[in-house]
Order: sequence, then structure tokens, then C-alpha cells
Amino acid sequence: MIIKLPLPDGKQPLIKEGDIVDFDTPLIKVVEKKNIKIPIAQELDIPAKNIFLSMTKNVGEKIEQGEVLAKKKALFSEKTYVSDYTGIVKEIDHQEGAVTLSVTEKGGEKINSFFKGKVNKVDDDTIELEVQEAEKFELKESSSFFGGEAILIDDKSLGHFKEEISNKIVLIKKIEKYNQLKLEVIGAAGYISLEPLSREIDIPSATLLKKEDWDKIKKLNLPYVSVIKKDNTIYFYR
Repeated sequence: MIIKLPLPDGKQPLIKEGDIVDFDTPLIKVVEKKNIKIPIAQELDIPAKNIFLSMTKNVGEKIEQGEVLAKKKALFSEKTYVSDYTGIVKEIDHQEGAVTLSVTEKGGEKINSFFKGKVNKVDDDTIELEVQEAEKFELKESSSFFGGEAILIDDKSLGHFKEEISNKIVLIKKIEKYNQLKLEVIGAAGYISLEPLSREIDIPSATLLKKEDWDKIKKLNLPYVSVIKKDNTIYFYR
């Protein structure tokens, strides 16, 4: 079975088709972009209004570092401007005679996978994951993209499952205020419920949209869960 999982915006995938991933696999890298303005008219000694005639790239096209971005032809010579950056041509300004490139900076924080399975396909903003079985439900809200191994417990037995809860996504129909802080202390990786938390905690959380889905989820008893903040959906799967 194939499920499609949107990726957070502005992130670079670190996995490829055919990879087997789990929750410890580096999934994406945070991409930082900046704009670089290049005074082409000044560099080539041409009128600003003639910049379009000198350009080798149009707006939206990619330029590689070391590639000719613009050139000025004379009768017996040619002057060129070679790009110092790899990026996308964002703007060509014929009044200033300048070009603006959108450039991706090196480095960036790596974020581990919020799902487990075999990667069937990778696009810029979506991953197709091959799993045995999966069910999709709607969310009222979610704090972030997150996922992991799921554990279903009730509020009264929260304190008796310390070892079982550590590093897992806790599913509780309703949790009392005095128990909410325990989720952090115990080391839960996330929290999913029918009702939002009454206090802020530092672990990811999500609230189911439909009350009737709770019994369906309990009956399915699927071991893994992935929360997709982009479209407020949640997958339970194996």
C-alpha cells in the first residue's frame, strides 16, 4: 500500500527512492535562502536598460557557479560575467541594471524521519511511502510534523507505563491537567487526543477532529503513527 506524505515547506529531502527509513533516519535538511544582487550593467559597462540583451538566463532559470550569467559582445571582443553562486534568477531590473539571485546557503539543521517504511518515490514536497496497511484521519489541529511508535493508554494508568511510554507517541482520549506535565517528564515523543491540552508542553501534540474516530483507531490498533501538519491529517499504519 502506498501513502503520500507532504514534507514541510523549505526543506531539502535527504532520502531517495528505495531507502528503508525509520524514526532515526535523517529525513530532511532545513534550507536557508538569501538574495544576492549583482550589478550586471556596472560589471559589463553597459546601459542599465540593455541588461536583458546581455543575459544568458531568464527569470526562474537556474544558474550554476562558474557559468556565464551575462555577456557583452563587441566587434572584436566579448566580455562576460561568470556567476559566483549557484541559484535561481529571481529578478532582472532594467532600471538598476541588476540581477537578483535566490541562493541556497550550505549547512542547515537535519531533522529525523516522522515515518517508517520503504520509500517508493521522492519529490520536492512529497514522499510516497510503501506500507502494509494504513488508515488516514482528520485532525482539528497539530503542533508540528511528528511520528513514531504509538501506545494507547488511559489517563488513570499514565503513571504505570513510564518505561513503555518513553520515546513513543501517546494516545489518550482525555488527559487531566495535572497529568499533562508527566508526558514530558516520562519522555513521551508526542501526544494525540480528542481534546487539546489545557497547558503548553514542549512535546508535539495533535487533536483529532471527529470523536467517532477514536473507537476506530482503538479497533485498528496499528503500531505506527505520522502526523502531517501541512494538511492536518494523521496516518496510523504498519
